[in-house]
Amino acid sequence: MIKVGTKCNTVNFRTINKGISLEVSFSFGNEVIKINGQPSLFLRDLTGKEYPAMAEVNRKKRVNGQRELSLSFLYDEINQDFMHDIEFGWQILFKGEWYTITSPSYALDGDKFSVGADAVLSFFVDLNGHYLQDEVENKSSTPANFFRDLFDGTGYNYVLVDNLTANTLSYQANQSKTERFLYGVDRFEGEYVIRGKLAYIHGLIGSDKDVILHEDLNIQDVSIEVDGNGFHTWAKGFGDKDENEEDSDYKLEVEEHIPALVEKHGWIEGPAIRDGSYKLGDNLKSAVRKQIENSFQISTTINAVDLSNNGYSEMQFEEGDRIWLYVTDLKQNQQVRVVEIDETFDWEGTIISSQYTVGNEGIAARYKTQQYSTLKDFRDIASGRKKLEYNWLPEAIQRASNIINGNLDSHFKYGAGEIIGINKSNPNGYMRFNTDGIGFSRDGGKTYRSAMTYEGIVADAITAGTLRGIVIEGVDIFGGYVQSLNNDNTFWDLGSGLLTMENTEFQLGGGADIQFLDGANRLYYQRNDWASGFGVGTSINNTYPFASLGVSKGGKPHANDLSDFSGFIANANDREGVDDIGNSAVGNRFHVRDKAIGFIKGFLFNINVERPYFSPINTGTVGYDLGSENNKWGNVHAWTYHGGMAQSSTHASKTAIEDIDPRKAFDYFDMMHLKSFYYKEDDITNKYNRRVSPIIEQLDPVLENLFKASPDELDFNSNFFLLVQAVKHKWEEFNERLEMLERGTETA
Repeated sequence: MIKVGTKCNTVNFRTINKGISLEVSFSFGNEVIKINGQPSLFLRDLTGKEYPAMAEVNRKKRVNGQRELSLSFLYDEINQDFMHDIEFGWQILFKGEWYTITSPSYALDGDKFSVGADAVLSFFVDLNGHYLQDEVENKSSTPANFFRDLFDGTGYNYVLVDNLTANTLSYQANQSKTERFLYGVDRFEGEYVIRGKLAYIHGLIGSDKDVILHEDLNIQDVSIEVDGNGFHTWAKGFGDKDENEEDSDYKLEVEEHIPALVEKHGWIEGPAIRDGSYKLGDNLKSAVRKQIENSFQISTTINAVDLSNNGYSEMQFEEGDRIWLYVTDLKQNQQVRVVEIDETFDWEGTIISSQYTVGNEGIAARYKTQQYSTLKDFRDIASGRKKLEYNWLPEAIQRASNIINGNLDSHFKYGAGEIIGINKSNPNGYMRFNTDGIGFSRDGGKTYRSAMTYEGIVADAITAGTLRGIVIEGVDIFGGYVQSLNNDNTFWDLGSGLLTMENTEFQLGGGADIQFLDGANRLYYQRNDWASGFGVGTSINNTYPFASLGVSKGGKPHANDLSDFSGFIANANDREGVDDIGNSAVGNRFHVRDKAIGFIKGFLFNINVERPYFSPINTGTVGYDLGSENNKWGNVHAWTYHGGMAQSSTHASKTAIEDIDPRKAFDYFDMMHLKSFYYKEDDITNKYNRRVSPIIEQLDPVLENLFKASPDELDFNSNFFLLVQAVKHKWEEFNERLEMLERGTETA
């Protein structure tokens, strides 16, 4: 102890490498007091040179948030080696984690020089150095596929501890990998912990701890802040809008409410979410619900009395831990979750103060309190031969080596039939070994997330050069390739995606789907210069999908002219309104016939001739009709007709029967003037194309409902029978006059 007012003559520092121990000696006259310790900080500059350092450290860590340090270096014999050189990008090693300095600051107070530094866990800084230019909209993805692509090329990797479900993703280009990582964690409803070069992704981080923060025992003070600005119980959402169209409307509209809030507070409407990127109603409703939940914020801050240095190791919390809070005056007697931790450490890394922000299961329940199983079950690990060729194996070995070799603060207790190991600097790090097994805990021995017993092995992650087993069960399995050990029937190269199978049968049931995700996907067979099969693609500027079934030249079928495609193309109905293209049968000749090879009857479409035609097949042995008695063609438009004409004329087939005035029929033909002509569509150089008929506009309109088939066309059948009626009328008139002449009664 140094008494106030005592004059200190000299202060000497001596470092003893390599542990690194620090010996500080204070000289008071002839009295020298020595303080031995180990600094908790090391700095590494941009060239890789490392320095021990002394500073008080403030660390903040939160659920699904960045882990940050704030500290200030005072000028002394230890810190003087680097203080004038500190800059952005230097790294700090604290409690086994590397942080990157993002905001150095320099101050001079009289003759006292100091350097302040804010640092962020290097994981986030390193991922910020990678930018992604891809973008998707409503693309379904599994967590494994998303994070595997994300971490590629970063120097980091991931472990999916829990089984997170697939979800649809929508993200834009020009995002950093840090931003994309946090987006993925949120979309898959996960939580993460960064340890070394690995991101452990859980359904829920933290542990259930049998610890009570009690107002009479270990709490200095508690404060609760409630923010009800903008509180509401229901809201609307609008989505699915084409942002490229100036006056486009939202095509999707939803409403969402929380029944418990409505029952207590009534229907209070909040601001609507208007985001055209939402294409699915469930996703939009989820966003609206989250907005409602977050419209009422409860924040509880606790300044606790730290007892971890007094033998109560369970008092050291991690973000995500579930603990019990008891404060009578604030009506707090419930399980809460630690969502943020603000800690201050002395120069040796000993906690000198801690503050916890907790969330409860009230209205603003932003953090899950349900704990999921985190252990994969590996049964009967007894035999097998395949080596797992993963490039992260050496990295995992190095990580394990750093964890074990870097622990300079272990304490072992030897009891009857067991050995217990405790990390004194972090008592939550706990190991227990007895005749039934060995377990490693991160919550002070309450649960063992990595353990080996006589029943088997459980672990968050197992990294091995060779894993042999009779049965291996898992949610996601990754590797270089999969091959049958019994024969050569199956080989799957997971790197290139090549799957080779012989004598294979696929059986799908339960409404299973096979979804193509790219217009280049094909199912095909190739022989010589031709390929046959099924393909998909898009048309009209990638607006409409189409499907094709046919044969074309090349390695695989393509429904285009360059590939000499023949077959069938199915298009969306909406495409017809754009370019008048619907479904198409493509090829020189097309048959519809009764059998594949030995056919007898059918129809032929032949367009591989100068005058394409459609005709029946084998007309010498099979007769054909165009239409049927009860299903007639409405109109037949043709230039030339060969053969006979027939039309039903029974009384039963007719209605509204009326007589025809013979005189009007005669007058109709009497006024008719025939003309010869060419149709405008005809080749006038061909003399046989000249036709004869009246001009329809010059005909007597009295009977137009009879002689016209349409405003522009004559009804040949009706004109024929009108002519019969006119001739009959004239014949009867002629006979009548002849009789009168014979009787001599006709007058001139």
